[in-house]
Formats: sequence, C-alpha cells, structure tokens
Amino acid sequence: MKRRGASIALVSAALAACSARSIIGVTGDEQVTAGRTGVGGDAVASGGGVGASAPGGSEADGGAPGRAEPGDVDPLFPYPKTSYSEPFRQQFHFSPASGWMNDVDGLWFSGGVYHLTHQASPFAFAGGKGLHWGHATSTDLLHWRQQPLMLVPGYNVEGEAWSGSVVVDANDTAGSMQGKEPTVVAVYTSTRLGTSLSFSNDGAKSFTSYDKNPLAIGNADFETNRDPTVVWHQPSQRWVCVYWEDGGTTFYTSPDLKAWTRASSVAFGDVVPDFYELPVDGDAADKRWVLQNSDGKYLVGSFDGQTFTPEAEQPLDLDVGPDFFAAHTFFRQTFPDARVVQIAWLRDGGIATAPFRGSATFPAELTLSTTPTGLVVTRRPVSELTKLYGPSKHWGAQQLAAGKNLLAGVRAKTFDFELTLSLAESRAKTLELAITDQKLTYDLAAQTLEGAAFPALGDQLTLRFLVDWSSVEVFGAAASYSASLPFAPDEASLSLSADGVLSVSAADFRVVGRAWPGPADTDAQVVDDADAAVDYSGGWSSVTGDATFFDGTCHYSTEAGAALEASFTGTRLAWYGLRNADLGLADVFIDDVLVAEGLDCYAASRVPAQLLLVSGLKNSFHTLRIVARGDKNPSASGSALVHDYFISSVE
Repeated sequence: MKRRGASIALVSAALAACSARSIIGVTGDEQVTAGRTGVGGDAVASGGGVGASAPGGSEADGGAPGRAEPGDVDPLFPYPKTSYSEPFRQQFHFSPASGWMNDVDGLWFSGGVYHLTHQASPFAFAGGKGLHWGHATSTDLLHWRQQPLMLVPGYNVEGEAWSGSVVVDANDTAGSMQGKEPTVVAVYTSTRLGTSLSFSNDGAKSFTSYDKNPLAIGNADFETNRDPTVVWHQPSQRWVCVYWEDGGTTFYTSPDLKAWTRASSVAFGDVVPDFYELPVDGDAADKRWVLQNSDGKYLVGSFDGQTFTPEAEQPLDLDVGPDFFAAHTFFRQTFPDARVVQIAWLRDGGIATAPFRGSATFPAELTLSTTPTGLVVTRRPVSELTKLYGPSKHWGAQQLAAGKNLLAGVRAKTFDFELTLSLAESRAKTLELAITDQKLTYDLAAQTLEGAAFPALGDQLTLRFLVDWSSVEVFGAAASYSASLPFAPDEASLSLSADGVLSVSAADFRVVGRAWPGPADTDAQVVDDADAAVDYSGGWSSVTGDATFFDGTCHYSTEAGAALEASFTGTRLAWYGLRNADLGLADVFIDDVLVAEGLDCYAASRVPAQLLLVSGLKNSFHTLRIVARGDKNPSASGSALVHDYFISSVE
C-alpha cells in the first residue's frame, strides 16, 4: 500500500462538479460549487490534505486543530482525510492516519483523556527520516483520535525527537506549572543535545523545550545511550529514570525532573526500557518491580529507590511473537484505576500499507502471577474491549474429532476467540487456526506457538486470539504472541482443527466491531505508480529507493501534456503525490469529465500529500486520467508533477 498526506486543500475555484449535484473544492475557508453532470453518483471532490480546519481534536479529548494557509504545509498536522479502511488497516487497533510509526513513547491519563505518543516519520514510509513524536487521544482506550504532532524537529525540539516517556507533574516538582492544569512533561532523547525535557501547561496541546537542556542523564551519543523512561517512586518521593547505557540499564533519580543523579546500574537491558510495579497475585501489600527492554524480555525484582535487585538471573519473555517491540505502560500516578496498562509498537511484518505504516498492540492489562517456575508477567486485553463486541458463539465441552473444523460456518475478519483445552484428554499433537490464507500452529506436546515457547498452566491450555485486519495477538498463561500477517483482505473464512482428537473444555467467539468513525469502506485497492495497470504518455521519469514514496518509487514529469491513466472500481478515490516549491498544476478527469481543474501541487516545502479526494461516485468501473498542465502559480519555481499512488474503495 501507500502513503501519507499533508498540507492543505488547494483545488481552485474553477473546480468543476462531476455529478448531478456538485463537486466541492476548498480554497482557504471558502467552499465553491459548480453544477455539472457526467460521472454519476453524488460525487464530491476536494484537494486532499486536512482542509482549512483540520479534524485535529476538540476540547473534549484534548485536541487542537491543525491549520495552514493555502499553499503551505501545516507542520503539526500533516495528515490526509482517511476512512481508516485501506487494505490491512486494523479496525480496532490504533494506527496513525498516515506516515511511519515505531516505538510507543509516553502514555498518560489526564483530564478524562488517555494519551498515546509514538515515534513518527510523518513524511516517509520508513523510520529514520526526521523522527517526530506522533500523538493520539482517547476517552475509552478504544476510539483513538489523531492529534497534531507533539514534538517536531526544528519547531519545538533541537535535532530529532527519539524515544522517551511522559509524566504528569501533578505536584509541580519542576516548578513549571502555570494556571490550573498540571504540567505534562516529556523526557526524550534529542539527537542533537542528548536527554532533553519539554513541558506543556495547556493539556499537551503545545510543548516548550526546557531552556537548560540537556539533562544530566547519559550523554549526547545517542547511538550508544538513549531512551529515558521516567516514573515516580512514592517511598523516596523521587523521580526515577531508567536509561539504556553502557550495554545495560542505568538508574538516575531526581527531586524535580531537572537535576539528575546517577544512582546505580544493572547488566541487563536494551533500547526503550520500561519500569513498572505490579502486585503479586493481586496482593497490594506484596509488590515487585519489573524491568523490561524493547523486545519484551524482563526481570522481576525489588527496588529501594536507588538500586534494582533482580530475583533471577535469566530474563523471561513477555511476548514471543516477531512484531512486539518498544512497549510502555501508562504513567501510574494519574491513571484512573489500579490497573497497569501497556501498549507496544506492532511492527508491520513487511506488509506494505498506505498511507500509514505501523500500528500499536491492543491495550493490555499486566498482572504478576505465581507459577511453578516463579513469578511471571502476563498480558490480557483490557476489559473495555467488551464494548466493541458484536455477535458471539459459545461451545461447551466436547471431543473435537481429528480434522473437524470447530469454527465451521463462522466468518469474521475482526474477532476475539478464546479456546480452553484439556491437554491430558487430548490426543492431537498439533492444532491449527487458519485465518483466511494465514495459519497459526500450536504444538501440544512441546507447548510452542509457531515454534516459540508458549506453556500451559498444568493440564489446562487457554489460547485467546485477538485478530484484526492484518494482525494477530495470542494471549496465554505465561506469554503473549504478537504478529502482523497479510490476511487476504476480502476474505473472512476461519478454521480451527487438529491432527487428532482435541478435548475442548470451552470456547467463545466474539466478533469485534470497528473503533474508527463511521462504517468501513469495502473493496479497497492500492494502485502504485509502478504497477503495470498505470499507463503513461508523454515524458515521464521514475524514482526508486526513496522511502518518501510507497514502495520507494514515484513517477514525475516536467512536460506539458504528459498524462497518466488507470482504471478503478468504486465510489471513492484518493490520489497521493508530492507537493513542493517547484511543482505546478494538474487537471484530473474521471470518465473523461473534468473533476479538478488546475489542481495546485505547490507547497513551500517538500511533502508527500493526498492531492485529491473524490467521493460519491457511482459504484462502477471508472477511468482516471491526470494531465500535467505545464504551468504553475506565481509562487512556484517550476511546473513539474509527481505521482505516487491512488486508493479506490466503495463507501
């Protein structure tokens, strides 16, 4: 699939309608219409980007709208309009509206709102191209709303903003609080300065860099030490920072988030550490601290405010899947209940998606349980998931014959399926869950899932599968398994079977509903610039190996009259390309009807963008034609045209 949008609507006032009603173009705060017929349906077209007033948020969920003048790019809200139903876009997991996502950074709750931040390359399909902090909010841990970028290189951060964490300084230990709202403090790695601090006094709508950065945590060599995670240690009344340094984890302490003192270190750790306290078997009087690194390995131990003492030498695995990485837990002191809730980056598994890349695991509650092998941290989806449940089915105890499909007649693309087995009474060696064209295999004898250790508790094996459009998370008694899988987008077939008799104690299947606004589009398809289905005429050249573009490629032309043509089926079409200071105007036709005249690709800075969005078309076969006009607006230095990809769907 393909990629991001940015910028502002720039369809000219001459934009023509292509339906029995009208096409609407946005120029600044003005809407213009023209009555013209031809394409069918009730088509509406707009010149991509967020429009003059972006849906960046509201007072209710802590948002602030992005805004830009025509021809400029909003540096804080570079997101296109999206239905959140592109191929492989998860329907109840968070993913950014567009751009690259990796490590989860600060998670916190304040003023009735949950906040999620993450590493973001908003103008690329890969990391390492100007890392920002992306930001989203939710009032229920289910429905996430895209917010403006939180930390932006060259805007409110020196250098790039690499991983870190966020705390709410409710007691104003830093002395930065202004007004009634508690200060929100981000501590992160600046690639120019080292460990740095930024703070907000307006509910995380804007952040200001601390004027005495860097902090005395590590040094500026971010290749060998980075990623501060800060927590509050109640007994010592100090802030504690865990930090990847010298091949392990260093602990620093501070009374005020500004002055830091090195306290101790342990020879365990990796980038993006996390540190959290959990009660043993739910006993609030008996707690342990957990030190976790980026790939989910962890140690359980005690912490006295200065030194962490592990109870075992060998780390355990929190998640054994291939795509779980860089998890963080919500800041504890302002969280609304006693749970410890974690979200991780769910790596894309090589699946090409557009206009976004990467997503988050579903929020999971962590518990610390006593097992025959010692204390183990387990994960389970937060209980809020039940609010998304749709149709369900229950199976009681039964002996499932070899080869028989327990899920016969069940079809779903998003679901929560829990299966409990008696190992002693089962004769099967392996069981297999087939989700459309992808399969997961559990070895009952070895107690492994896809070859990774996934033990049962005694005789009882419980597997809970949380499946979304391109991801699966499996929850067990001692570990979880998170993976991104390219399920056939238009398929919903399911099968659970084994190679011998399977003793089923109980099973429950629940369809999980969509968490994004409105119904999902269907039949979405991405057509890349390099696809054979795109015909080019006139002088065109191609670019390869540039992560700015989907699959690293784009086509461009500087020739007046150069055109591209492709066919699609559906009611909605989004065209993605590039805006830049040297780009000019284009005419766009659908079924030989002019739907965008003089669409302006100029912007003051280089940014990939959703150039045009057309909706309300007749659900039928259409032909798209885009023509480079060879002219430009007075501000542009050239008249070229850059094409990346388009996405079609049925609304």
